[in-house]
Amino acid sequence: MRRKKEKQWRGRFRISALVWCLFVLLTATMLAPSIKAAEPEIGTGTEDDRSGWEGSLYFAVEQDQAILADCQEDVTSVTIPAEFRGYPVTEIGEEAFAFCENLTKISIPQHIQKIGNGAFSHATKLAKVSFEGGLESIGQEAFAYCYSLKKIELPKGITELPRGIFYQCLSLERVTVPSGVKMVQGGVFANCPMLKAVLLPKTIEKISSYDCFHSGSAYVLYTETEKDPIYQAQDGLGQIDPYYSWWYGGASLYDNENALSVHFVPVAKAPALDKTKKGVLAITWKSRGNSIAGYEIEYARDKSFTKDAKTVKHTLKNPDSSGTDTVKKTLKGVKSKETWYVRIRAYETCSGVKVYGGYSKAKKLVVP
Repeated sequence: MRRKKEKQWRGRFRISALVWCLFVLLTATMLAPSIKAAEPEIGTGTEDDRSGWEGSLYFAVEQDQAILADCQEDVTSVTIPAEFRGYPVTEIGEEAFAFCENLTKISIPQHIQKIGNGAFSHATKLAKVSFEGGLESIGQEAFAYCYSLKKIELPKGITELPRGIFYQCLSLERVTVPSGVKMVQGGVFANCPMLKAVLLPKTIEKISSYDCFHSGSAYVLYTETEKDPIYQAQDGLGQIDPYYSWWYGGASLYDNENALSVHFVPVAKAPALDKTKKGVLAITWKSRGNSIAGYEIEYARDKSFTKDAKTVKHTLKNPDSSGTDTVKKTLKGVKSKETWYVRIRAYETCSGVKVYGGYSKAKKLVVP
């Protein structure tokens, strides 16, 4: 079966087999008719005799590991196996699914550690990408030109967003970046006109270049906590040079025309016990931030929050516009004289998803 395209790891300019054979034959005839060409050994374990197709997928074996290197362009759904001919499949290679315009969804299994450059670029109907965990790195422009992709939650394990990973994802609305990511490279969200929310973790240390968030529309940039690098990365938000900011339409934190709305979901204050209510676990705390939509309360019989753990939500119906309010909540399933540990965290609602701040310190409370 003929492969649909050549991969970068094999070289982009390869002499065809026919031309090569003619060259070898001509050279042998002219220079050394008496020299007998060496025949290739069979079963030596080289890449050529270990690699091959399995269904609609092509695998290349290198250093005793299999790389998913290619696929048929008309593929609609894919199940990535854990092994190919006894070799573990650990990587999706460069441009492996590029131009697979009928692919609509894919699940990246836990055994995949790396996704190469442009792996899913121009997969224009790809609308759903899910990860089982285990991923360590993603290449540049991995999801570029995925026009149907609306939202994606990247897995823990990666440490940076590479250049142009979501370039020109025309339908992209929301991206959740996992904790542990430290670097955001340039052009990550360039030309994403529908972008509404980028959920960044507090581990972010650097946003590298002015065009990172150039999307052509205003959107909300959420972070888990207020952190200096977000403000210091002026070039990443379109401010490194007024000329670039104007020419590329880049948004900044501070201009009035294209201002980014940056929200920091605050760490909640630890709750206190309302001792006036006997036999129940009634707690109170101060709410901070006028954009807070509610709180999640977690309580358990031990400080690690594993024994009899319970979680409840508390929605703020009429939050104080000043940003400070006293909140009260009665927790169920407790008995008098029991000891419970309680912690809370605030959340905002963004593009239909709850965005959480950090947990408060755990408070040890004894039911009156």
